Amino acid sequence: TVVIVLSVVLTRGSTTAVCPEAILPEPNYPNQTSIYFSNITLWLNGTLLHNASILFENGIISSVGLDIEVPEGVTPISLNGAHVTAGIVDMHSHLGVYGWPDTWATSDGNEATNPTFPQVRSIDGFDPHDTAKDLILSGGVTTSQILPGSANVMGGQAFQIKMRGSSTEEMRIKNGPVALKMACGENPKRVYGSQGVTPASRMGIGWEFRRKFSEARDLMHLQDEYCRSSKSNSPYPSDISLDPLVSILRKEAILNIHCYKVLDMEMAIRVSQEFGFKISSFHHAIEAWKIPDLLRENNITVATFADHWGFKMEAYEATTKAPAILHEAGVKLALKSDHPVLFAKELIYEAQKAWHYGLNEFGAIDSVTRVPAEAIGLGFRIGTLDEGKDADFVIWDRHPLALAAKPISIYIEGLEVYKNDIPLQPSKFSISRPVSNLITTDIECPTSYQAASSIPSYAIIQANIYANPTTYIPNGTVVVVNGVVTCLSLNCNFPPSLPTFNLQGGTLMPGIISTAAPLGLVEVGSESSARDGTASGSIADLSEIVAMDGIFMSGKHNYAAWAGGITTSVTSPDSYFLVKGLSTAFHLLGSVVLDDETFIQSPVALHVNFGDDAKNGGLSNSISGQLSLLRYAMERQITGSFSLVINGTIPLAVHTHKADHIASILKLKNTFPALRIIIIGGAEAHLLAPAIARSNTAVILSSETTTRCTPSFFFNLRCSPDGPKILLAAGVKLGFAIDDIGMVRNLRFDVGWAVEEFQMNLSEGIGALTWNIADMFGLNAGRISVGSSADFVGYSGNPLSLESLVELVGVRETVVCLPPPL
Repeated sequence: TVVIVLSVVLTRGSTTAVCPEAILPEPNYPNQTSIYFSNITLWLNGTLLHNASILFENGIISSVGLDIEVPEGVTPISLNGAHVTAGIVDMHSHLGVYGWPDTWATSDGNEATNPTFPQVRSIDGFDPHDTAKDLILSGGVTTSQILPGSANVMGGQAFQIKMRGSSTEEMRIKNGPVALKMACGENPKRVYGSQGVTPASRMGIGWEFRRKFSEARDLMHLQDEYCRSSKSNSPYPSDISLDPLVSILRKEAILNIHCYKVLDMEMAIRVSQEFGFKISSFHHAIEAWKIPDLLRENNITVATFADHWGFKMEAYEATTKAPAILHEAGVKLALKSDHPVLFAKELIYEAQKAWHYGLNEFGAIDSVTRVPAEAIGLGFRIGTLDEGKDADFVIWDRHPLALAAKPISIYIEGLEVYKNDIPLQPSKFSISRPVSNLITTDIECPTSYQAASSIPSYAIIQANIYANPTTYIPNGTVVVVNGVVTCLSLNCNFPPSLPTFNLQGGTLMPGIISTAAPLGLVEVGSESSARDGTASGSIADLSEIVAMDGIFMSGKHNYAAWAGGITTSVTSPDSYFLVKGLSTAFHLLGSVVLDDETFIQSPVALHVNFGDDAKNGGLSNSISGQLSLLRYAMERQITGSFSLVINGTIPLAVHTHKADHIASILKLKNTFPALRIIIIGGAEAHLLAPAIARSNTAVILSSETTTRCTPSFFFNLRCSPDGPKILLAAGVKLGFAIDDIGMVRNLRFDVGWAVEEFQMNLSEGIGALTWNIADMFGLNAGRISVGSSADFVGYSGNPLSLESLVELVGVRETVVCLPPPL
């Protein structure tokens, strides 16, 4: 019989003796047949071994490397050069405690009734049948640390799982370390400050840390005295609310702290030094890039995002270079999902983006394998493919850092737990670091649009030009005179003195059009002074609100989108009421709204929310009531905006996902045949693809942080990874968008993912970002054509690939070269 009194971080076979004794059992691996994989491309401890082999038996890697011996009776299985990595480790997940579908009933990650609650345990709120579990596994995640949320200063205890089994008992790692979650910054002070209790400030958070650790230190001293005096007749001093903190003070538990800003991380370090405990990792840590030396000196792992940012003030001072800066400074860097904030299935995508922005290949792979495994105290079992470790690994269809990389097989403790019958992609077994090939002649090109000076006339040469649906010009030339395209051809004559931009075989395409993110209206969503705001009123009043009247041009989000190739935004009023208002199309280049050339068209469309988001009281508190209100407003044409919609002058843009809701909207065309409908969201639109095509309704696939299927709510449970393919096959005019203002800069990568996944041609992918969008909204944009204002972006290669850079952005008389991402 094994009794675990305390759980500590140990290597296999070791024990510890404290008062009382704690003993950890060995993992219970099943008896298995030996398996030998050969001809693999193996990621092993900072090296890439070609034609390598791996042998595992009884759940453990027994031999790995080059030229390893094949045991008698074992038949080698060739993987034909496939890449093999250790299983992905997600060290910050709320899988099972914030379950899918997302409802009040499935939200169990925060016990937000006491700011210091270290005794609660995430395992007690964990649902092993969360529908996200198998989806996450299919992305290559084999181990997750399940953390409580960040409402409390001391949120409770975490635990670790392997992504297999149908019960918590089967999934949990039996000898996993004790781990605690704590939090600094905005979350605790917002939750408790709104209740008028401590902490309402960062000072209060610091006090709560010190108060509880002081109580825990007193208890620890009582325990030490008990052990020294051997008072066997009296009970061992214990307090269930303080024992977890005593484990931290004894360095027998792992401490994970949610902190974004430098000031919060420094506060936590001060407290740790005052009380003598160790901080294992800072989570999120958006500003960690500013203090790499301090973090390295304190041996603190940073568990962060690749580029998720800007959603609140403490996440505002971000940079896409943060992973590379931290890694190069010797800080232990991990990337994590914070699922369901980011869909944990796509954790490898975080590594891919970090690589795109400068992190080296090995640092990127380590950030989702070795480093998080070590940070959660399980590096002796998982995270690398060393002999003696658990046989947890992923076989990939291509280089794991290539866009759209997918597992074809996943093993946990030597058992295949996932298989995907897709072919290998040998042409994508290698990737190339994006580099600039741009050559400029007779011009000094600015790299910042804020500092850009006018370049009214210029030529772009040696560009593969995707101008419109029917025009592709390889190695072509574009000439711009006074901001207007005057020649678009294989051979354009222009004066030798004209400033020239040579893309050397790169790609030129129209500027991307964003349609779902509130660019220009929201800079920091949690701060009233940094957003336009949300109006309320009757549907008549709301239908006359025009986004143009609230737009501001100086935001960092506008620039970040611009640097990602987005030149135009169709922005609708930021509202969760039934009627959002009238959208405006504008160039992100503008500096102030007084610049008339900033605005392309206004109004563009009347936007409405239809579904759960629009349930805001009265008739709109039900879906049937919402449709009744819309029908009433259109039948009576209660405002000029509804009149424009009824006669087809402007489209009705309906933000909705559920197939049943889309069907109800399509029926409106029976009464109003001139109606031009655009579905924005459309997670379940594929279920109605033929009907959508027959009604000439357009679809823009969009969700908060990605264009891909994320079945996180009741209204999008029937989304399908094949949705875009089904809609395209039915002849639906298709576009893509991202709702989140911080993630929208990744729009070209999201569409690149779709191009890879569905074998779309590059022109179709580009069109879904440009001319399709322009056609839906009736915009004079989204194409490169003679006589039109310049509005295009040049790339070093395939514009929808992580292996290309934005080389130049040209809008009217302004050209910016190599705009650095924030």
